[in-house]
Amino acid sequence: MSSIKLGFFGSQKVEILMYLARILKNLNFKVLVIDASLEQNLKFSVPNSLNLNEIEYRDIKYFIERDSINMIKSDDYSDFDYILMDFGFNYSLVSELTVCDQIFLITDFNKFNVYRTKKFVEKIIENNDELKLVRIFKDYISGNIKKKYIDHLIFNGNEDIIIEKYEFPLLEKEVQNKYSSQYMDIFKINKISKELASFLKDILFETTQKKEKEIDNAFKLARKGK
Repeated sequence: MSSIKLGFFGSQKVEILMYLARILKNLNFKVLVIDASLEQNLKFSVPNSLNLNEIEYRDIKYFIERDSINMIKSDDYSDFDYILMDFGFNYSLVSELTVCDQIFLITDFNKFNVYRTKKFVEKIIENNDELKLVRIFKDYISGNIKKKYIDHLIFNGNEDIIIEKYEFPLLEKEVQNKYSSQYMDIFKINKISKELASFLKDILFETTQKKEKEIDNAFKLARKGK
């Protein structure tokens, strides 16, 4: 089969990419993770990647510093079943979102992230107003800043491009898991919220054609650090 490409933009994405890649690997897929962002957070999160632009870490391939169109076009992706692409807020690669099978917007409620996400969404719509995306609010807490208000700020009347919405609550145990994924060579995916777990399973059900038992077994391995 041809590679399945999943595109992520916004903020607070790194550990989600690493979790998803690990579970896909446990399902025996060949996975490539590409950091095409300007921020290059993966470079500082994947072990032993600081001085490299390509690394294989625990049977998952990472391409780092792919933040220009020439770099993206020059790589060979034919050996991979899944390609996870982190676009960050890289405006120069907005057109590349059209090659993705699914697109995920991820942001927390920090105003600087919300407005950077808003500008990126405007660029997406300007480039291709038929693209659809999954909207994810991360580190969500109840309070006087409501989800509906943030949706209005970001999409400004263009909410019809959203095909699904998720909210991941701010939990101390999940922050612990995130830090472990950045600092530990081998980390367990065992302290994530039920909302994040449900989101990961939704992607796997929709794209892998694997049975529920196989997906559950892949999760169990990830929870053990495999």
